[in-house]
Amino acid sequence: MAIPPITADSLEKRLKDQIAFLDEAIRSVREGTLKDISVMDLQIESICRDLDSLDAEDSRRLETSLAEVIGKLEDLAKEIRIFQDTLESGENGGNA
Repeated sequence: MAIPPITADSLEKRLKDQIAFLDEAIRSVREGTLKDISVMDLQIESICRDLDSLDAEDSRRLETSLAEVIGKLEDLAKEIRIFQDTLESGENGGNA
């Protein structure tokens, strides 16, 4: 079976799926659990590689969604740091 060509529409869907995944991961950290995000780096790397194969016009069309993914990654990193700090302060008996 042939692999379908990479299009701006297919990448837009993958970016939206990644945003939903990141939203779920952020929510789970806020609730005190960590979602398995081990495949996320490969997914994002694949999206970026495929974005590079698009023409400039299609790539520009996806800038907003890509910026949203980047913002969600920053939010997730912040939430994980807060989660770690909370764990560490608990391990130290509240004496950070």
